[in-house]
Amino acid sequence: MSKSQIENLKRQIEYHKRQIESIKKYDIAGYKNDIEQEKRRIEDVKKRISNLRERKKDKAESFARDLKNASSSSRKQSIRESKKREWERFADQFEDHKKDMTKLREKINYYKGLINREKENIAKEREGIQRKRESIKYYKQLK
Repeated sequence: MSKSQIENLKRQIEYHKRQIESIKKYDIAGYKNDIEQEKRRIEDVKKRISNLRERKKDKAESFARDLKNASSSSRKQSIRESKKREWERFADQFEDHKKDMTKLREKINYYKGLINREKENIAKEREGIQRKRESIKYYKQLK
């Protein structure tokens, strides 16, 4: 093998190294930032759920107070019906928040899958480097 062929192998090794750095610096780092962003969104949803629970608690106290102070049975029935509708709205809102959380967690898992794919690409690049180094070593021994 000529000196130019060895130099070509060395350039290919440098290319593989640059590929690895690019994957680490841009692809994986970008996916990690995306994961952090989704985690922040999850925290926002958790806050909304907490606020919803607090509103529901306050509303329950209000309904209890209204029932206690209601003078007629028709007024009590009206309060109970209002409470039932309100609880259905709360249930719908909780369900919406659960769906949001599920979607966000799925996105995080998707990004983790992309990171794993990129790590596999890095492993392939490193294998390429190792093969090139072995070739250089082999050809230097032949001299």
